[in-house]
Amino acid sequence: MNKRRMELEDLRAKDTRPVSVDVSCMVYNHGKYLRQALDSILMQETDFPVRIIIHDDASTDDSAAVILEYKKKYPQKIVAVIEEVNLYQNGRSVWAKMFPYFTAKYIAYCEGDDYWLEKDKLQKQVDYLEQNPDCEVCYHNILPVDKDGNYSESGRQIYTHLEEGDYTKYEIRHGLLKSQTASMVRWNYDPWLTEEDKAVYAQAKCNGDRKHLAVDSAFGRIHYLPDVMAAYRFVPDKGDSWSARQNQVPYCERFLGKLARYGEACRLYEYFHDEKIYRYNHIIDETVAFYRMCRRRKLSVTEEEKRRIRNAAAVPFYAYAVYAPIMLGRSVKLRVRKLFRKT
Repeated sequence: MNKRRMELEDLRAKDTRPVSVDVSCMVYNHGKYLRQALDSILMQETDFPVRIIIHDDASTDDSAAVILEYKKKYPQKIVAVIEEVNLYQNGRSVWAKMFPYFTAKYIAYCEGDDYWLEKDKLQKQVDYLEQNPDCEVCYHNILPVDKDGNYSESGRQIYTHLEEGDYTKYEIRHGLLKSQTASMVRWNYDPWLTEEDKAVYAQAKCNGDRKHLAVDSAFGRIHYLPDVMAAYRFVPDKGDSWSARQNQVPYCERFLGKLARYGEACRLYEYFHDEKIYRYNHIIDETVAFYRMCRRRKLSVTEEEKRRIRNAAAVPFYAYAVYAPIMLGRSVKLRVRKLFRKT
């Protein structure tokens, strides 16, 4: 166990803050869905106070008007931060600005196009965290829906239904724990982070889901509840969701971006866990899968794109060739034997 985790576990045990939850609601052009998201948070039945921290990153639709409408109706429950200039598009971190707003003992998440399904969602998760102070974050299963709120089969292929239990660093490092932020409640360790910690977290250019897993797992165990208590809106074809924006990017650029984000997530993990991880297998697998996908879809790859891909994967392939026999030992021999048996 690293020193940072030991220190924070000790602080967690001594945390005298009253039980309360700040709900992070990040918004960008979610006007069509925002009322459903906010109503699902406001419907929560809890024995502790709940506050909604909304950040709108200069939406071009009616998101800001909806936020101000709810802020006027629930002034004690809602804190609204509305930008005039888009931070993300100007290379600035939203989280760097929002860190000071979260002061509750626990933080939950619900982006403006997602929504919660059960009135006791927060109560169940906070009860578990209170009863298990060694647990840093509590997730649960989600319902993937499309733009109209109907069940999304393609979304389910990404966010599969998981069994209840604890998940280890192995699942996190290898991307086997597909966590969705709308299902997440975590202990708020932010007041004990250094300025360097916050800067490293804010500047890491990777998906929010992976950011949370990389950092949160350094401070305690992760528990998954079997209940389906939130809906994640999976709209890959159009709109301003992450999936939609990625699908508008050419396939090669999307792949290179994926490798870059994975590298960022690894660096974030290594910083907060204070340990090196063997990341090359994953990059090699992704590269092979990319070329297979190109052949299957009959996608053309230019010489310039091939060069960039070779540069991105060169170090992992070299490191694997040199160090795999040493690092993998017997497993390498078993793979070779298995290969020769097949041939």
